[in-house]
Amino acid sequence: MEWIKCSDRLPPDGKYVLVATGDKVWVEAHFIEFDHTSGQMMWFSANAEAELRPAHHFTHWLELPEAPAE
Repeated sequence: MEWIKCSDRLPPDGKYVLVATGDKVWVEAHFIEFDHTSGQMMWFSANAEAELRPAHHFTHWLELPEAPAE
């Protein structure tokens, strides 16, 4: 798995991913989705959906690994 630049491609709406700001990796998962209140793409924290960040806040994203097998 490799980090993907947000300027190159965003993850599908509603898919949880790890995110980075370039110098910091966020340990909690986030997903990006259109926010009808603000009228723009926003990152939502998996831990607290009330915590919104504009789409330009993060620079890179990484898919979550597969769950371990039994």
